[in-house]
Amino acid sequence: EHVQRIRLPRTTLHDRGNVETESLTMINALTWHEAGFTGAGVKVGVLDLGFKHYQRLLGSDLPQNVVARSFIAGVEIEETESEHGTAVGEEFLAVDWLLEQGVQIISHSASSIYGPMDGSSLEARNVNQVVESGVLWVNSAGNMGENHYRAVFVDDDGDGFHEFEPGDEMLAFKPSGRVSMALNWNAWESGDQDLDLFIMDADGNRIASSENYQTKAGDETAEFISYRFDDDGPYFIVIYASHVTREVVLDFFIYNSSELEYITPAYSVTTPGDAKLALTVGA
Repeated sequence: EHVQRIRLPRTTLHDRGNVETESLTMINALTWHEAGFTGAGVKVGVLDLGFKHYQRLLGSDLPQNVVARSFIAGVEIEETESEHGTAVGEEFLAVDWLLEQGVQIISHSASSIYGPMDGSSLEARNVNQVVESGVLWVNSAGNMGENHYRAVFVDDDGDGFHEFEPGDEMLAFKPSGRVSMALNWNAWESGDQDLDLFIMDADGNRIASSENYQTKAGDETAEFISYRFDDDGPYFIVIYASHVTREVVLDFFIYNSSELEYITPAYSVTTPGDAKLALTVGA
């Protein structure tokens, strides 16, 4: 009875886009280089989830000499793959180490889909502290514009299930291997609004669920599912209100899927890109 909550570790996910080549021309970097602004002498720290084969780039895309370290227990830096999610605690250790190296800039192309997304998360507050110490923090915006849904909870028929459109209580998506998804809503301070998250198949069978209790201040008002699919579905998201007594704004994020039926690009920046002092970059 003393166990109040069990959940997966909070992790960050690699923010990868659909452009495989360098983008120096697109951001006009070459013009700055030609004008003499090359960044020479500036120590940059790159905080990311995978650096496999980075040695091949030494002296070309990377400087000849770099200092690299893995903070994943039992995994060397050259063994890390981008698919390996890094726990928030490991990220913080890596940040502390980068600061010890005297970096002036930290580039971070990863984020978490779990949190209030309003600059108040633990990750966002940590970024603010880094910036206040004199280091520029550059973060990706998250690449979630087409993998995010935002709406006020609606249940016109009174059955407890959110209606994505009138009469439609299921949000379709196509998974690709292991999929992570998070449902966050605006009750992080009070913790008094309780929602549950379900995955259903085309036959209406429940595949997976996240049903944490939210009853008091301090309870994280979010649900998270990580699930490996053997086919591309489609499958469906269902949101159920166990206890909703006021207007609740939903933010649903899904990682490693396609063709989300209803999307909301607005408010899709993920944490710590939402940090007040971060330089957050999108494309």
